Amino acid sequence: MGCSRDEPVTTPRKPVRGYEFVGRGQLMGAVRRGNSALIIRGQVSTTRFKRLKQANPGLRFINYEQAFALNASEASYARDRGWLATTCEGEEIHPENIPNVTLLDATIHESLVWRTNLIAAETRQGYDLTYLDTLRSFFPVDFYDEVPCGVSDGEWLTASLETVDLVRSKSGKPVIANGSGLGSGQSYLEHKEEADQLVASADAVQIEHFLRNPNAEDEDIAFVEAINAAGKDAYAKCAGSIEACRSALTEAGNPQRNYLHPSR
Repeated sequence: MGCSRDEPVTTPRKPVRGYEFVGRGQLMGAVRRGNSALIIRGQVSTTRFKRLKQANPGLRFINYEQAFALNASEASYARDRGWLATTCEGEEIHPENIPNVTLLDATIHESLVWRTNLIAAETRQGYDLTYLDTLRSFFPVDFYDEVPCGVSDGEWLTASLETVDLVRSKSGKPVIANGSGLGSGQSYLEHKEEADQLVASADAVQIEHFLRNPNAEDEDIAFVEAINAAGKDAYAKCAGSIEACRSALTEAGNPQRNYLHPSR
């Protein structure tokens, strides 16, 4: 029996699309879990990509890269060329809580060309997008053990924008931006002028701490809306319950543009 004229007509909401971070040893199980996207840490061969895409043809495979953070081998190469960030006393700089990682001096153009060549070459192995971690709308002094000598926040932002452009042009694939100023709605509002430049440069943005602060849900939802209004996809790594995460991301609208990773 049909609806009367007085009965409201409701349109079912599209389900929120999921994504997750996986290592290369966990791939086949993750491919079968029903996500829409996987952000992969570790190298994957072209041959393996063919098998994975056959197992789930609609899945997005995303190459995880730390833009300015180098592993031991990369740091050794950069050190020999004078490309590592240092303090005014000449000490190298490392994240406080991540072992065996060293900071690149992103203000040296040659170092960016080299770094983006490595990233783009990996993406071309079969990935659909590149995820660039550690981009900077400002330098997060609390994240590192020291501060680079004489490098302004503006220079870090310029280097981040150039990195996004170089990786996209060299790989031919879209770029997801993650980093300082993009981690939450509050951080975005505090650094809006600079963060908006990163949002504009990228094809998508990950919000690292979505709903981490229960008193800032409105700001997080507004940030998703701002990302979507700029024509970009939002990847929300959510610290709340699965129900709260889905509700908040649904409230932001644009389900065709947004992805959810409940971290609990």
